[in-house]
Amino acid sequence: MTKKRSVNSTWIQDKEWAGNPTLQLLSYTKLFRNPHLNNRLTPVTVFGKAEKWNFCVDDGPNGDFSYSGFCVNCKTPEEAMSYVDKYNKLFH
Repeated sequence: MTKKRSVNSTWIQDKEWAGNPTLQLLSYTKLFRNPHLNNRLTPVTVFGKAEKWNFCVDDGPNGDFSYSGFCVNCKTPEEAMSYVDKYNKLFH
């Protein structure tokens, strides 16, 4: 049976960052609805360590809305997750 995907109400820590596990970055993922694609669920991942945090919107391998960004003034994962939650141009 396939697990139904739904919008996460909270961020979930990943076992390892999928980008390049050898870098040993922490990562957290949350599903958001993309209003430009009929509210399709789109994973957004916050990743980094120490005082440097980024985020990645993953619209799939050929998605028009895939990109990475830098979390401005985020020194903790909690600050980075809050930054993305409040970022009003997540899907542009």
